[in-house]
Amino acid sequence: MGVITDDAVQFLRFLAIGYLDACWPEEHRLRPVEAYGACWGGDAEAPPFDPPLNFQRWLSQAFGVVIPETASEVVETAPGMDDEASADPFWAWVRRVQA
Repeated sequence: MGVITDDAVQFLRFLAIGYLDACWPEEHRLRPVEAYGACWGGDAEAPPFDPPLNFQRWLSQAFGVVIPETASEVVETAPGMDDEASADPFWAWVRRVQA
């Protein structure tokens, strides 16, 4: 729950990594398939992980960028929703609005 980046292409790179739910900063050091596996807890009935390969190819070709393996390569710091304090401007705004 914070500012991912102030650069649109970097934000697209972040999305192209392929997390199912990218709001958990504790998963930003994991590859998406690892985060997916942790989410399903090894459930044999879980659908297979399906990364956004078409989006990744388009983004790489259109902007000449490499898709990172983990979000931590794009997001420097990400405050959590339950954090008590953060210097992140979006986090601060959400806290003010919630009050």
